[in-house]
Amino acid sequence: MLISGLENFILLLLTIFLLFKLKFVRFFQFIFSDPILIFSLLFTVFFMFAVGMASANFEALVRYKIPAMPFFVASIFIMLDKYKKYKEKKDF
Repeated sequence: MLISGLENFILLLLTIFLLFKLKFVRFFQFIFSDPILIFSLLFTVFFMFAVGMASANFEALVRYKIPAMPFFVASIFIMLDKYKKYKEKKDF
């Protein structure tokens, strides 16, 4: 449980970091500019919502979130890369 909690905490920090760096509006502009990000985040949100509503057992939630995590982590890192490219382009 501790490892799962740390994993979720790190992902939460990365997401909050992106929200503050991109300013809330640009965060959604980045998402809607790429179809892969739209799919990844919508799949993650709907899948995790359905899993959370279907199971109240935390151990089961940890196991059931496994299919959604690669999509969420990939979308976070794609957005970090897009932010770095945007920042480099803006500096020139």
